[in-house]
Amino acid sequence: MYLFPRLGDALLFLPAVNALLRHARSAKVDLLLAPMGARVAKTVDLRARVHTLSSETDATQLEAKLRARRYDYAIDLTHRGDVDARDWLHRSGARAIAGFIDDHEQLSEIGYTYGTRDDRVETHTHWSRFCIEPLRAFGVTAPDFDLSFRISARDRAAAHASFGAGPRLLLVPGGQDEEKCWPKERFIAIGQAFLAQYGGSVIVSGAPWEQTLVKAVARGVGARASVFFGRSLSRLAALVEASDILVGNDTGPVHYGFFMRKRVVSVFSRMSPEVWGAPYADPRFSVLRAYDSAAPSENERWSQIAIEHVVRVMACEAK
Repeated sequence: MYLFPRLGDALLFLPAVNALLRHARSAKVDLLLAPMGARVAKTVDLRARVHTLSSETDATQLEAKLRARRYDYAIDLTHRGDVDARDWLHRSGARAIAGFIDDHEQLSEIGYTYGTRDDRVETHTHWSRFCIEPLRAFGVTAPDFDLSFRISARDRAAAHASFGAGPRLLLVPGGQDEEKCWPKERFIAIGQAFLAQYGGSVIVSGAPWEQTLVKAVARGVGARASVFFGRSLSRLAALVEASDILVGNDTGPVHYGFFMRKRVVSVFSRMSPEVWGAPYADPRFSVLRAYDSAAPSENERWSQIAIEHVVRVMACEAK
């Protein structure tokens, strides 16, 4: 069982689940997920049953459903700074429990069978590899990044129609944490430069609560820019798949782009790309460490670096 509350976190923990499924081909695997994690998991072709835990969940009914599955193991991959799944591991009725533990904890005190030291705050390796650690007791030693996405034919057709003819740029100017987001003016400048150099079309995407930002960037880019801020992750994945290049902050759609092997330029202005970026080196995935300063000249310099990089990546794509 696993609990992850955000799009990007969920995408980065799924390679661990994928590795477990490939390792234990005959096992029945269930996932217990927060609503966003459940939505993400349902866009990936996984041989697993998904249970959603939200504030509206009937806890008694869910516990009965889990116990009826008669689990051999319950495994916690949760980062407990966000949410604590331990209570649900015990309520599942599993015969053995594994997961992350703190230095001061004893297995007997918390009722675990296997424990893995939780040193993720040290941020010395990629998040997807942190998630694999509790699975080593079951013979799983590395994440499996070969994820296959479920995109409906309708969403795939709609995504291609939304872009239209010519080169296609997908801009993602938002993110879960505003402190990680590059100023919208940078994205506007990239969109304008892309259209001036290559023509084609631009789609600006974001979450439903980011409509103001998304619309402002699209207006700034110009008439050939459209917007998408719907709730359908299938449609979002289809837009990522249909794009020629994606430029975004450290956020969920960027991870979709990596797993789909798209051309991606990801802007990291605060977090570590070694932990939250691409889980392994790929020439299609570029990182810009755009540490903005208060100086207008420095901010303008970062814009120019980003524009030049996007133009260079598109030139490679054209070849």
